Amino acid sequence: MREHKDEPCNMVLDTNVLIKGFLEGNADCNSIIYSFYTNKLHYLVFDITNMQIMREYRSNLSDSELYQKWYAALAEGNKFFYTNGTLTAKIKSELLKLGFHEASDHCFVASAYETDKVLISEDSDYGKGKEEKTKDKIEVLRYMTEQMGLRIMDYNEGRDFCC
Repeated sequence: MREHKDEPCNMVLDTNVLIKGFLEGNADCNSIIYSFYTNKLHYLVFDITNMQIMREYRSNLSDSELYQKWYAALAEGNKFFYTNGTLTAKIKSELLKLGFHEASDHCFVASAYETDKVLISEDSDYGKGKEEKTKDKIEVLRYMTEQMGLRIMDYNEGRDFCC
C-alpha cells in the first residue's frame, strides 16, 4: 500500500464518486476526480475479467460530456490499471455472510484487493456515508479493513489522500 503521497497508487473509485462529481458537482468528489488528471501518480483501476467497473461507469455517466472528456484524457495518458475483479471463494463467502451481496460491489472490492488496496466510496454497503445507513454494515467495513487490509475512504478521506 502507498505510504507517501509521492508514490504511485492504483485506486478504485466507486461509481458514486463519479456521479456525485460529474452530475451533482460535489467539490470533494471533483477534487478526487481531477487529481487523476493532474497527478501523475494516480491510476484508475478497472477489472479485466468482466469489465464490470467500466460498464457501470458507462451506464451511469454516458450522457456526461465532462466524464467522457475526463475518461479520454486518462486513456490518452495511460492512467488505467487493469486487474482481476473476482473475489476468492473464501472472501466472497465471508462478505456474503456479513450481508455484502451486490455483485458489482464485489468486483470493486476484488479490484482494490488485487492492487494497492484503496477504494473510495460513500456507499453505505461499504460501511461509509451517513451514520444511520451504515450501522448494519460496520462488520463489513471491519472485515474489509482488518482482514483484507483495504483502505476504504469516504469522499473527505479520499480528497485528503489524493490531493
